[in-house]
Amino acid sequence: MKISERTTTSTKRPSPRSISNIAVVSLTIAVLLLSFLTVVPAVRASGQSAEWHVSFSFTCNGACVTALGVQGGQRGSMALNSDGTGNAEVAAGPGAAGHDSVQILGWTIGPNGDFVLLGEIDTITSHGTTTVLTFSPEYADLGIPAAAGHYNAMNLCIYPVFLCGLGVSIPGLELQIQVSGPF
Repeated sequence: MKISERTTTSTKRPSPRSISNIAVVSLTIAVLLLSFLTVVPAVRASGQSAEWHVSFSFTCNGACVTALGVQGGQRGSMALNSDGTGNAEVAAGPGAAGHDSVQILGWTIGPNGDFVLLGEIDTITSHGTTTVLTFSPEYADLGIPAAAGHYNAMNLCIYPVFLCGLGVSIPGLELQIQVSGPF
């Protein structure tokens, strides 16, 4: 995976704590939503119009903070186009207040039926600083089914494996995902 970084700075400098908070929240989301990385060939969608829409909301408060080490959440939406490209917008807060604009360079549906990102450019803005990260090539299974419906932390089983299927949840953890499409 090639990762390149470009940073531009306004006159207002973020504190090391705010940068650390963004990194922790982003890493937590990545761990939860990108639960497994696998290299398996897959076929891309073709065409040019929006094919799928995904909206999500993630919050972590109370006992969740103790379990995962973060507080706050992220909300966002993603459009996956039939030509294999897409975009996403994500807002984070409270401690890691910021915005991530994602240009999806490629996506597919993996053999397990989940959405998989094949490359992306993330433009992250927080407290007056903008950082651009490129992940290409990548094979990131988002853990989100490519099937229209409403999903949450329990039915996606993002909890530790030993809790899956037991009806046990982490208090304060809330994840809601809405998938619409194909169109």
